[in-house]
Amino acid sequence: METVGVTLLFRFPAHTLERLEIHRLCKLLIEERHDDLARMYILFKRVDGHGLLKDAFTVYVMERGKDIVLKPERDKFMVEDLLKLKKQLDEVVTRSFQSSTEFDSAIKTTFEDFINKRPNKPAEMIAKFFDAKLRTGYKECTEEVLEDLFDRTMVLFRFINGKDVFEAFYKNYLARRLLLQKSASDDAERTILSKLKHECGSGFTSKLEGMFKDMKLSADLTSSFRDTVQRDSIGSGIDLTVNVLTSSQWPTYTPVEMPLPSEISALQASFTEFYTSNHRNRKLTWETTLGHCLISGNFPKGAKDLQMSIYQGKCLVHSCAAHLLPFNLVLRPCV
Repeated sequence: METVGVTLLFRFPAHTLERLEIHRLCKLLIEERHDDLARMYILFKRVDGHGLLKDAFTVYVMERGKDIVLKPERDKFMVEDLLKLKKQLDEVVTRSFQSSTEFDSAIKTTFEDFINKRPNKPAEMIAKFFDAKLRTGYKECTEEVLEDLFDRTMVLFRFINGKDVFEAFYKNYLARRLLLQKSASDDAERTILSKLKHECGSGFTSKLEGMFKDMKLSADLTSSFRDTVQRDSIGSGIDLTVNVLTSSQWPTYTPVEMPLPSEISALQASFTEFYTSNHRNRKLTWETTLGHCLISGNFPKGAKDLQMSIYQGKCLVHSCAAHLLPFNLVLRPCV
């Protein structure tokens, strides 16, 4: 059997054999025929043909990768498809190619090549993928499954050249999760930060960590301010939460002036006085566009809680006042 195999391999010119094996290898990889792939690997090893096999393997990986990355209509599935492809190829190398470091290296080199053929988009989609998973947290899977998913996604992150682009998108998504209280798990958030810090260094994550610190300090500030509000009986019926953000650590937002209802304006002025009396060298700039509110209303079919932006809340409050409808307001602006 060995002699026949050698004879068959060397009857063809190298370029003909290469085209033949690319076709055969692609078919076996697509059908995930691991036993046949293992036999092909052993056969080529006997005749010192790993170079041809690796070249064919690299062509397959490149074409599959470009098919995923370069199709805008498939962007929302990009990360899932890349994770699936990487898992399939790793399994082939382990089960069929005897855990060959040569083929493993070919996967990494080819992934880095095709994933950067479309600048910025893979970085954006990886950040968006993390955002989606951090919004659901452990609701859809166990901690172990989510940890494994994060580890495999970090492998993709290593391949992208535009890590600064990833940071910008990740920071924007993180800001929305924190300010809108959409993060499902603090532990999962910390896990991603730890992985990014390990991969890129503390300089890469310092601002992201600062955002979490701002939220913690803001919670303490709000608690102290509420004691002041209760003592002075300001803003009755309104529960105000203020997030004080360090401008250098958060995404840049365009300030928009918006007149607020008098009850809220009184609370706003009270918080400004409270804050500046304790931090005399700091200046507050109110970013009401980042805030949201929870309005509790009594409707004909029962009480309802409505969460919306401050813009929407202002319109609803005016409408309620015009129709003499009762409401309670929970406001969460940012400064």
